[in-house]
Amino acid sequence: MAGLLGKIEQYDPEVEEWPQYIERLEHFFKANGIVGEANADKRRSTFLTVVGPAPYKLLRSLLAPTRPDEKTFEQLAATLASHYSPAPSEVVQRLRSSLTLGSGLQESQSQRSLQSCVD
Repeated sequence: MAGLLGKIEQYDPEVEEWPQYIERLEHFFKANGIVGEANADKRRSTFLTVVGPAPYKLLRSLLAPTRPDEKTFEQLAATLASHYSPAPSEVVQRLRSSLTLGSGLQESQSQRSLQSCVD
């Protein structure tokens, strides 16, 4: 049996973000011919083997009572993505928008005040 091309490390959130890890893993799958529906089980097993003990433990917790080997690679990756890269809160987005708009308004008022002093 031929060896695998490349190497994929365990996921470490201190080193890289989840989407970046998944991109590298997908390239690893492509480089080693682990693509297509025929290789779905192999893709899942490879992922569960290389992702590392902490993410695997987290997966088991998030999926309980379902076992990780009962899901597809895509489902597993999406489950961890929702944990490691959650969608921004709508409330936080609104707050950021209002702060951005507010600071723009303050700058505009400051510029007018400054301009009136110069004139």
